[in-house]
Amino acid sequence: MEEKQIVNVHSGAIHIENKVNLVSRQAWFYLVYRALPTIKNEDQFIIPLSDLKEAIGYNSKNDEHLKQAIRDLAETTIEWNIFNKNKVSWEINVLLAGFKIDKGFCHFSFSPFLREKLKDPEMYIKLDLYLSKKFKSKHSLALYTLALDYIYLKDNYGEKNFTLEEIRRFLGLKDSEYLRVVDLNKEIIKKAVKEINETSDINLVITPIRTYKQRITGFKMQMQIKKNQLDFYKNYKSKFKQTNQLNIFDNLDKPKMLEVKETDPKNLIKITNEKLRAFYAEN
Repeated sequence: MEEKQIVNVHSGAIHIENKVNLVSRQAWFYLVYRALPTIKNEDQFIIPLSDLKEAIGYNSKNDEHLKQAIRDLAETTIEWNIFNKNKVSWEINVLLAGFKIDKGFCHFSFSPFLREKLKDPEMYIKLDLYLSKKFKSKHSLALYTLALDYIYLKDNYGEKNFTLEEIRRFLGLKDSEYLRVVDLNKEIIKKAVKEINETSDINLVITPIRTYKQRITGFKMQMQIKKNQLDFYKNYKSKFKQTNQLNIFDNLDKPKMLEVKETDPKNLIKITNEKLRAFYAEN
């Protein structure tokens, strides 16, 4: 549990063109993670710069590369929901509205539109930031989060077909890049799948979709959560469900002890910290 930092990432934020680099995307995931506990009541957030660096594995003493990654978040306009998973809304945005480094602390904010999406996402994935910072390729991280969005936990399986044009757009490829599909498959798709399967908590297979003339017109993704990770999530999901049934958050203003059977003391939970109780109540 200590190694897992789980953040609910809006599905629309996964279905975007992969214009920003790996460090930018990892940094954005972590900033969202730190903002979520108070995002309903606050519009500006402060965290130690050292926390951000540690979270994304940034070990350089020169902060210029990190600053450029932050600039990319603030300057790059992205289109949400490019695969039209949410058939109701369409939106463009920047991933970061403002950012300041001052005396070892990061001050940052999101646009009002983005805050609304992050506060109550109707569709989201659960992303483990500890795993996301292990990726070395931005394409691997992008395809990993996309695969997560199409896994159905009940059946532990997911599959999705994408056209060649959709994959190219999602990966943020320029018109002049990887003009031959065989090069795209070899240099990006296969390498990303290899890193995902070796690094992450899922098994991913991506196969070309061919016409009767063997021309590649798209790719098929098939994904499953690895068995040892699936057991972990199901186990803790059931434990959290049992905890919720205890109704320990009936009255946040008046902490109270629960009346539980003496024969089952492990169900007794007392939370005295106001902010911690409020966080658990909302999440």
